[in-house]
Amino acid sequence: MPSDAAADDLQVTSAELANVRDGSPERFVPGMMRGQLIEADHLARYHWASQFASGKRVLDAGCGAAYGSTLLAEAGADHVVGVDLAVSVVEAFASGTPPNVELEVGDVRALRHDDGAFDLIACFEVIEHVEDPRAVLDSLHRVLAPGGVLVVSTPDRDATVGRNPHHLRELTRDELAAALSERFAHVRLLRQDSYLGSAILPEGASLDAALDTATVRSAGSVELDVSSYVIAAVSDAPLPDSTPLLGMTSRLDFRTMQQTLDAYFAVAHAKDQFVHELQERVGDRAQLQEQLLAAENKLVTLPELAQRLAELSETSAEEIRVLTERVNRAARVLRDVQSSPSWKITKPLRSLKHLLGA
Repeated sequence: MPSDAAADDLQVTSAELANVRDGSPERFVPGMMRGQLIEADHLARYHWASQFASGKRVLDAGCGAAYGSTLLAEAGADHVVGVDLAVSVVEAFASGTPPNVELEVGDVRALRHDDGAFDLIACFEVIEHVEDPRAVLDSLHRVLAPGGVLVVSTPDRDATVGRNPHHLRELTRDELAAALSERFAHVRLLRQDSYLGSAILPEGASLDAALDTATVRSAGSVELDVSSYVIAAVSDAPLPDSTPLLGMTSRLDFRTMQQTLDAYFAVAHAKDQFVHELQERVGDRAQLQEQLLAAENKLVTLPELAQRLAELSETSAEEIRVLTERVNRAARVLRDVQSSPSWKITKPLRSLKHLLGA
C-alpha cells in the first residue's frame, strides 16, 4: 500500500480519485477510507490472493490505487503489472509502489500484453463496471499463461442493497459461474461476507500479532443464502489449495457509531419535516388551482353577461323613449284642451261641481 506520507499527500484530491457519486465511491482509496469496512473488504481479497503470488508474473487488472499491486509484490511476486483506465489515478499512485510494480493506463477489455503473459491475474470488483463483463473475461483468459490462475470477484446481484451508480451490470453467483465455466476447465467459487466479532487480546498486544495465534470461534450466527461478494478462482489446470482468510479493520467504536446514527436520524427527521411541508404546499396549491379554475370558468361567462346587459340597456332605452314620447303627446293634448274656448266656457260649471262635491 502507499505509505502514510503518500496517503496524506493525497488527502486534497482523494475524493476526486475515489470518484464519489450519490454517496458511493467508484474505487477504494486507502488514505481516504482507512478504518472503514470497505478497507477490510478490499484488502482481504488481495491478502487472500497473495498466497498464489510467490515467484509469479502477476497482473492486477483494474488496479485502482495500486494497494493490491503492492500487497501482491510484497507477497513475493516476481513482477506485478497494474492496469487501470483512469489516467489520474495511475499517475497519482505510480510513485508509491515497490520497484517490482509497474502501473500502466489501459483497458482490461483490450490488454496490450502478449498471450499467456501472466501466471496470476487478480481482477477484483471490476467486471460490474462494464456493459459486457464477458469481454473482460475473454481478455484475461487470453493473457493468462497455461496452468495460470485467475482470481476474480464481483458483488452478488441477489445480495446487493440499493443501486451503485458506478455499476453497469452486476451478475449473480450462478451467472458468474456459468461465464467462467465457458472459458475455464476448473472453477472454484468462494463467498465473502462481513461479520460482527469481538476479540480478547493481551494487554498492549497488537491485533496483527495476536491473530497469528488466535483461535476463531463462531457465536452461531445464521449463514445467509447469498453472500455480499462472490469470489472465484479459475484455471485451465487443477487449482491449488487455498487457505480461508479473515480480514479485519479498525476497532468497532460504538460511540462513533451512535453519533453517526444520531446524525442520520436527525437528517431523516429534517427530511420528514421537509416532505410534510411540501405536502402541505402541494395541498395549498391544489386548492388554489381549484379556485383559479372556478374564477376562469366565471371569466368565460363574462362576455355573455356583458352582451345580455347591453341588450337590456338597449331595450330600456327604447322603452324610455316610447314612454317619453307618450308623455309629451299627453302634455300637448292637455295644453290644447286647456287653451280651447270650450274649456274656458265650462270653467264655472267645473267650479260649481267642485263646491257641490265638497
